[in-house]
This record gives sequence, structure tokens and C-alpha cells, in this order.
Amino acid sequence: MSSQFSLRTRRNEFGQRRGLFTGFDHWLSGAVIGLLGLGVALVYASTRQWFASNGLDPQYYLKRHIVNIIIGLLLAFGTTLIDYRLLRAYTPIVWGVGVIGLIIVLIPALGSTVNGARAWISLPGGFQIQPAELAKISIIVGIAMILAEKNDHNSYPSNTDVMKA
Repeated sequence: MSSQFSLRTRRNEFGQRRGLFTGFDHWLSGAVIGLLGLGVALVYASTRQWFASNGLDPQYYLKRHIVNIIIGLLLAFGTTLIDYRLLRAYTPIVWGVGVIGLIIVLIPALGSTVNGARAWISLPGGFQIQPAELAKISIIVGIAMILAEKNDHNSYPSNTDVMKA
């Protein structure tokens, strides 16, 4: 029993099961892995000396960066398993959560200031969330959803359609 809003089925047009990495862009993935490796090297090279000279753990930011990379890769992989129709169905909820997050950062007890900007919510374990990022993604998906609902598929959206979105 399958639902319209379920995880993607891995089948081709003949109903045969496809591999999990069918259609996987190896060049893009290689570029991402290369940039992640470069980022790790640059974070370590730029912070190691200062921490070591102050008697602190020179690998503090390196470890933190690697943990963030692992979390990001897991979230990215999880996102590939979600059917886009499910994302489309929950866009208004994600937008609402983003707006609530933007309001929460304005509450002094809940929002935290980083580099002079009160735009973060501090979480246990030293992690922080910036709700504006969630709001940006939901706005992008929402605008795409509104423009995709346009019935005339043979023409570009008009200025009125874009303004409504």
C-alpha cells in the first residue's frame, strides 16, 4: 500500500527495482567532498596556532567542523529520500516554524546574540540554529510551489504571477 506522499520508490519505468545510487551525480559529489576536505584543512590551519599558543585544544574547531559536516551529510542524504510532493505538502508548516523561530530570537531569554546580531537560538551541546535559514528555504519552496501551479505550461510566468508568489 503506497501513498502519494511516501518515500521515493526506487523503481524504473518497467517496475524493476533501481539501485539506491542510480542517477547519482558522481562529479558533483566529488566536488562537494573536495570542498569539504579543503574546508577542514583551512579551519585547522587557521585556528591551530592560536589555540596552541593559548594552551587550549588546537583541534577544537576541527572536531566541531567535522561533527557539523557529518550532521550536514546525514541531513542531505535524508533529504534525497524524501519525495518532493511531501516537501511541497509541508511547506506552509515549515514556513510557520521559520516565522515562529524568527520571533523567538527576539525574546531575550531565548535568542542569543552572535557577533552583534540577535539571530540565533542556542541549543544544548554548543549548537546554534539560525531560523532565518529555515525561513529562506520555505520561501523558496513556497514561491516555486505557487509558480508551478500555473495552468499554462507553455509560457513563462507573467509578472503578475511572480508578484502573487
